Amino acid sequence: MSLKCLSMLVRLGWVVVVLTAATVSTSQAALMHHWKLDESGSASVAVDSVGGADATITGGGLTPTYSWVPGQIGNAMEVAWKGGPNTWAYADAGNINIASSFTVSFWAKPYNVNDDWRNMVGKNDVSGNFAFWVGQHENNGYLRFGLYFDGSTETSLDTSSAVLEDNKWYFITAVWDEVHMVQKLYVNGVEVASATRTGQSFAIPRSSNFRIHGKSNDDMNQFYGLVDDVQIYNIPLRPVDIMAMYQQPGSTAPVDVRSWDFESGTLEGFSVVPGTGSAFDGNPVHVNDVSDESGVVGDWFVRSDHSHGPPSAKIGDSPTGVLETAPFVLWKDAVLNFRIAGGYHPWQSGWDPDNLTGVDATAITLERLVGPGNWEVLLWATGDDTTSLDPFQWDLSAYAGQMVRLRIYDLNTGGWGHIAVDAIRLMQTVPEPNSAVLLAAAFLMGFVVLGRSVDRRRLVGRRKSACTEKEFA
Repeated sequence: MSLKCLSMLVRLGWVVVVLTAATVSTSQAALMHHWKLDESGSASVAVDSVGGADATITGGGLTPTYSWVPGQIGNAMEVAWKGGPNTWAYADAGNINIASSFTVSFWAKPYNVNDDWRNMVGKNDVSGNFAFWVGQHENNGYLRFGLYFDGSTETSLDTSSAVLEDNKWYFITAVWDEVHMVQKLYVNGVEVASATRTGQSFAIPRSSNFRIHGKSNDDMNQFYGLVDDVQIYNIPLRPVDIMAMYQQPGSTAPVDVRSWDFESGTLEGFSVVPGTGSAFDGNPVHVNDVSDESGVVGDWFVRSDHSHGPPSAKIGDSPTGVLETAPFVLWKDAVLNFRIAGGYHPWQSGWDPDNLTGVDATAITLERLVGPGNWEVLLWATGDDTTSLDPFQWDLSAYAGQMVRLRIYDLNTGGWGHIAVDAIRLMQTVPEPNSAVLLAAAFLMGFVVLGRSVDRRRLVGRRKSACTEKEFA
């Protein structure tokens, strides 16, 4: 950008946006473990290049029990049946912490899809502390993703038809979404099975070891074939990320993640808007502070009629208040997930977030900057007069390149005049550095934000509602 343009922008009061646009976090915070399995020769340890949980190779029966051979990306770990009983091997990464939402992805090449109950990857070696496994199950070419919410009882997700053939490579991805309670399975970037597990939670870590290629010291659950490039994320990856990883073998998910889940016991990037009231004093609150809330993810959440303390610390519906984040830029393919409960008091047409006179909403909003100090509401969601924190998802792809903020409003003093929010998570594709600079420059010069035509939609879930700017036209 030229000095002449920069000088003009400074005079217009836009220079602050340059600083915000340059502070985008990277995807690596979400990638917890990565075993590339590129070892060779007689190597007996598979290196975890991200999380440091190096996996020790253990084997038995006819030798050699495992080999490092050409894989889908570099080398891969092979375990092949040697023509006799009890040939087995696996890579043991120990008791790594996998809880709440997660994604595990890997490449696999089965040698015999008629083999049943074959663990490609899993964390299920200790009875009573089983976590999950992914692999072949009893049907020819079928795939299973088993979850153990209680550590013992399997909740299985099976493909409805054969998806595997002998001696072919497949990119397999298993996803658990704690916020929406959804279990999904993908093959080659395409969703092949999905189920909602209402009332289930994977929030408690299980004391069992994560293993690649097998479960135990025998050949009963041994996966015969090749496994390559195993990755574990602490988020439910989006379909666009999974497809991108399939199309570019060896890549990691190019996703920027911003979380406001309040699990630190603080407001985590939200602050009280001065002069709006005391409703959020003492927030966030702990699940033990309330007796009537359901759907909390973890231990902490925001609720405007309570403060942290015993249930007797309830402050009621009379106080008001507003929370907001600092402004941030939306990139490509942005998706926002959150959970919401409380009163049904929608954001109304004609209300101005810069002048809250007469506003009585209990709502979470996405707002965009349309000029120095001037904001407008793009999307809103409100409760449905219940204490059940239900999941919501906003597709923000239409707003790429725009400067936005989140706000949580409690400006209602009547019945159900409060709001509860939890598990806010923004996921978006990180642009290349040059693209990021151009996008920020376009924003600053008004090409992206001002006068942009956007896809205007209305989403309604029961009485919890989310509206776009078209509702205010």
